[in-house]
Amino acid sequence: MAKKGEYKSLLGNRYGKLLVIGSTPIKEDNRKYFWLCECDCGTKKLVKADNLRSGNTTSCGCKKQTHCMSGTRVYRIWGGMKRRCGNKKAYKKISVCDRWKNFDKFYMDMGDPPSEVHQIDRIDNTKGYYPGNCQWVTCADNIRKKETTKLNIRSAKQIRKMVFAGVNRKCISSIYGISASSICDITKNRTWKE
Repeated sequence: MAKKGEYKSLLGNRYGKLLVIGSTPIKEDNRKYFWLCECDCGTKKLVKADNLRSGNTTSCGCKKQTHCMSGTRVYRIWGGMKRRCGNKKAYKKISVCDRWKNFDKFYMDMGDPPSEVHQIDRIDNTKGYYPGNCQWVTCADNIRKKETTKLNIRSAKQIRKMVFAGVNRKCISSIYGISASSICDITKNRTWKE
């Protein structure tokens, strides 16, 4: 047993989801020892030895979430979906089903987008987000599908000219009935390529 003022090595010990990987503890001025730990989710974190031994800290914080995916693209898409449905002005009759209010269940049903250019799409735009009504589509496919969008190559060229001439994007958005992000995709040649 370590004497008062000395430390006992915790290297290699597991505390919940944390594995102590640091070979030398870091000591603060108030005599608290810190160890470098790696969580099962891959995050590395400095943790007080007292908190490890007492069981107060057993993960990097991901344990509060069952999925460890809060920084991923699919998690951001899920959050955006929920935020859009919280905007009653724009999405009056559109909602997220109860099942998909839980990220784990949404992820179980939809999985990861096939690529960085895929986004979530409602098959029937008059209905909400639920299994069977959603799919992954490319941004270009989603834009072409929107009922409010009456774009063609000619109008895309016109939008590019307006943007480069300094016309306000909100103005362009109201003229063509498309979002600012769609305008950005057009000007960057991600959609409606020339």
